[in-house]
Amino acid sequence: MKKNEVSLGYRLNNPFNIRFNQLNEWIGQAKPVHGFCNFESLIYGVRAFAILYRTYIKKYHVSIRQFVYRYAPPSENNTQAYLRSVCRLTGFASDYRLTPSDLVRFGAAILQVEQGSARADVVALLKLY
Repeated sequence: MKKNEVSLGYRLNNPFNIRFNQLNEWIGQAKPVHGFCNFESLIYGVRAFAILYRTYIKKYHVSIRQFVYRYAPPSENNTQAYLRSVCRLTGFASDYRLTPSDLVRFGAAILQVEQGSARADVVALLKLY
């Protein structure tokens, strides 16, 4: 990506690069693009990630490792490198069990890995959830 190009994730208002799944009927969702969710505005993309996060920790009581391996599977990513980056950015060990209060810190790390930076406007939106 060139320096002044906007990533696909931001063009789709999906900075966390959430994959489209027809079972998820996200508010503000538009037609998917290249297998990724497409949202009408950034707030809807951030909201979708916050809901995914809360679902993972409530339903599965996940550690960072479990979350990353489910969210960024080895079939699509270098998941081990992804996990190392998230742990380094959060300061948490890979077996740390995520809690609702970790959303902003963890989300900012995921954003950094997915987009190369944690844009302040997206982190601010995470704080709403």
